[in-house]
Amino acid sequence: MSVLTKLLRPRQFLGLAGTVLLVIGLAGATCSLASISRASLFNPPYWINWVHVTFGIVVLTVAFAGGRTLQNAFTLAPAILGSTLGLAGLLLGSYAANLYNMPELADSEHLAHLTVGLLALWALSNRNVGNPRPYGNTIGVCSWHQLTVRGSAAISSAIRGTSDVSAECAGGVLSFAQHQTPRCAQV
Repeated sequence: MSVLTKLLRPRQFLGLAGTVLLVIGLAGATCSLASISRASLFNPPYWINWVHVTFGIVVLTVAFAGGRTLQNAFTLAPAILGSTLGLAGLLLGSYAANLYNMPELADSEHLAHLTVGLLALWALSNRNVGNPRPYGNTIGVCSWHQLTVRGSAAISSAIRGTSDVSAECAGGVLSFAQHQTPRCAQV
């Protein structure tokens, strides 16, 4: 496993993306970006800067306080939207710029969106690296942790209700009694 693979997972991507959104938004709101270049990438409409600031705060909150499912969802959104906007802009940006007489539609902003989309896809592809799935089959969720029972015979008997089966579950015991729903009891 390479260092870059370890570094770029959904949580790390969201931390990086949230920081970049916050910095870009604040730099744009204070008119610092305009001094870098006259390209439309550095001169977005003023309200876009506040969208970047707000979304940067939300993304950072999810990165550090959100669960894995929420982090994956927040990483999937830029993977889809960034890749789509980037590719569409690269393919159709010049045409749209001429059609609507808006030269900023043909600018380098599309490469930025495509880069974000590809980084998000990479982070999503690494979401399970270093977190190997436990051996056995997953049969339920208990206390927000995945529960596994070793071996298919135990699962079959638990599903059929022919025997009592128990397994560890987040510090508790998940038990199957005949014709009952699994319950997690704290030990």
